[in-house]
Amino acid sequence: GVVDEVQLELDRQGLVAEVTGRSLQARLLDNQVVGTEFLTVHLEDILSRYVRPFGVNKIVADALPPLTGFLVETGSSAWQVLRGFCRHSAGVAPRMLPDGTLQIQKNPAYRTWQVGRTAGYVSCKYRAKRYGRISKQILVDQRKGTQIAAQNKAFLSQGGRRQAVTVQSGALLRASWRTAEQRIANAEREAECLELTLPGGFLAWPGDRVEVSLEEMGIHQALWVQSAVTELGANGLICTVVLGK
Repeated sequence: GVVDEVQLELDRQGLVAEVTGRSLQARLLDNQVVGTEFLTVHLEDILSRYVRPFGVNKIVADALPPLTGFLVETGSSAWQVLRGFCRHSAGVAPRMLPDGTLQIQKNPAYRTWQVGRTAGYVSCKYRAKRYGRISKQILVDQRKGTQIAAQNKAFLSQGGRRQAVTVQSGALLRASWRTAEQRIANAEREAECLELTLPGGFLAWPGDRVEVSLEEMGIHQALWVQSAVTELGANGLICTVVLGK
């Protein structure tokens, strides 16, 4: 990873060094790029221009279709450009693995594990929210004078009503741009979450698939790890995992 901060503290108990850092994804998140318009762009163009120059060289990638009329806006992060290309090209999401490998694959290998009555979990918390979900997303294309709409049938069937409107003014496909369906899907991923606290450390990594079967809470579904925190304290070594759709 990348070391972001080092702090030294001296007191009566001695000298302590605290080191704070992030994964190699930080190299792409921290670097902004100059705007460029691509008539046609391939994955290798993105990697050679926005990934490898910033020190990310260990890459496992599938062949992705090229994009036509792709716009990189000035001030975008290198990670935003990479993620936008992958999303628009093949509907995939890049992922940085713990060993520093950048993974860009249509059907990536991931760990699958089960959580149920025999898992010995310390606690379990489920949360669902209405705000933020979208029942209908409208995209207005000012250039063509047209509108494109997508509906969230699941939310509408529950009586949910929240219409969102987004304006698109340019002809080029922006790295940060999302379709109506993608905007609804992004909001849905944050609508529900399950927080599990389990004994042990470093049990999961973002992107792992978890098959949850909690009879007491009526939850039986496959979820994905959004975040995982390992702590050592009064309760011993525990790992708190947040799961989502």
